[in-house]
Amino acid sequence: MNNFFFHNPTKILFGKGMVDNLSSELKTYGTKILLVYGSGSIKRMGLYDKVIKNLSQKDIEIFELSGVKSNPVVSLVRKGIKISKENKVDVIFAVGGGSVMDTAKAIAAGALVEFDVWDFFTRKEEVKNALPIITIPTLPASGSQMNGGAVIVNEKTQKKLGTGGSVLYPKVSILDPELTFSIPTNYTAYCSADMLSHIIEPYFHGETENTTISDSLAETVMKIIIQTTPKLLRKLDNYDARGDLMWAATIAHNGMLSFGTSPVYYYLHVLEHSLSGLFDNPHGAGLSVLISGWSKYTAKHAPVKLAQLGRNVFNLNGYNKKTALSTAMKLEEWFKLINCPVTLQEIGITENNFKAIVQNVLSNVTRILKSKDNGSLKDFGERYYSEIQNKDIESLLKFEKERVLNILELCK
Repeated sequence: MNNFFFHNPTKILFGKGMVDNLSSELKTYGTKILLVYGSGSIKRMGLYDKVIKNLSQKDIEIFELSGVKSNPVVSLVRKGIKISKENKVDVIFAVGGGSVMDTAKAIAAGALVEFDVWDFFTRKEEVKNALPIITIPTLPASGSQMNGGAVIVNEKTQKKLGTGGSVLYPKVSILDPELTFSIPTNYTAYCSADMLSHIIEPYFHGETENTTISDSLAETVMKIIIQTTPKLLRKLDNYDARGDLMWAATIAHNGMLSFGTSPVYYYLHVLEHSLSGLFDNPHGAGLSVLISGWSKYTAKHAPVKLAQLGRNVFNLNGYNKKTALSTAMKLEEWFKLINCPVTLQEIGITENNFKAIVQNVLSNVTRILKSKDNGSLKDFGERYYSEIQNKDIESLLKFEKERVLNILELCK
């Protein structure tokens, strides 16, 4: 097991009726808030009125930013920053899914600087300070309610990039499974695909001498997601199933499942951010497609860990490429069972789009590689590009282009 540092400062209030504690929790951090939400679903479900009433009784001044999209855009973030600065907002309050929470985090960081917020995402600037963030997630997928990451799309460049920092962890997140009852069937499935991907990423990039604990925790949560999602799809207001998945989504991406593993390269997310950045497809739908293709590629080129997943999650036997390929097929079967797409065609992407996707991926990978010094680049190359001998940036990018095309072919 590798050395690790873990500190998660987010306070969680979990269960029915926990929203009633909102005003007392929020007032700890200020009395002027920016309420960030999406297209209006919180109004249709009555949550908006409940929140406004709760806060108004405590003399909390509320400013609003609505219209967050499922792939959140930097132009709206800039609008939120302007509102926050002009009104000297104390707290950023997000009610919605991962896109809403990520928008809130970007606003919280951007409200305290004079340069453009996009500089955080291109890594020109580091996130060092942020306004306090409070969240009420209504779409349990991203895990943003208990981590310090945020992903935003730049509409002009069609780049979907992430940033992060310890100051972006929410101070408090209120998790009530009943608030997720209205999520439709397709997005319920996409949520499960997203949370599964957040476990797969560190699981497959954590091969050290001993990752027994993190692997075992990851496999257990994966099994819960795989077994619970079909039950939930049969009865969307199943409180226990909603609760299990809401908590699974939270711990899938709050650091608990990657203790002792090597630094994680969220490769599937690098690929998917190019899909949703270019084509605006639902993030979870893009991930189910890519996992289906990527797992077949992995079965051929790096089968050991995939076979382990097959043994411990799907009760398969064996340690070889055949077991790994069977695992890949089991993952695809599960996505089909919950009606998630498993081909690019199902989300409107054709072979004619491959060139644009590859260029977008390579620009993101280039940025990642160039951010590393010689020592860390060597270590990164050894771990994530073990198939090739030359580990210089040019060689890695040449290989990456071939690998992305191979994975896309397997997603057709």
